[in-house]
Amino acid sequence: MDVQESVLQRLSALGYTVQASDSNQLLLCADRASEELKQLLNESELPEELFYTLTDMTAGAFLRDKLLSGALDETFGFSDEVKSITEGKTSITYASEKSAKQKFSECIDSLCTPSPAVIARFRRVLW
Repeated sequence: MDVQESVLQRLSALGYTVQASDSNQLLLCADRASEELKQLLNESELPEELFYTLTDMTAGAFLRDKLLSGALDETFGFSDEVKSITEGKTSITYASEKSAKQKFSECIDSLCTPSPAVIARFRRVLW
C-alpha cells in the first residue's frame, strides 16, 4: 500500500469522503508532511517504519486546510451548540464546553503532531 492509498483510507475512517477535486491538495499535503517529518528527523529519506506517522500527518494537514477554509462545516455539521434559549427579550447562551468543531480541531492537531517518542527513536543528531 502506498501513502496516498493509506491517506484515503484514513480520511474515510475519519468520516471524510474524498472528492476527485481533492487530489492535488492531497499530493501537496503529502509532500509538506514528508518534508516536515524529514526536517524533524534531520534525514533526507524517511524510514519505512514511519509510514503510518506520515499517513496521519498527511491526513491531518489535509483536514486542517479544509477546516480552516470552512469546507468541512457542511460535511461534519459543525454548528454552535445552544445551552439555553429565552424567548422574552431574546437571550441565547452557548454551551461553555468544547464544541464539536473544537474537539475535531484537537483531533486534527494530534494527527499533525507526531509522537515525541517516535521522533526520538528515529532522530539523527547533527553536529
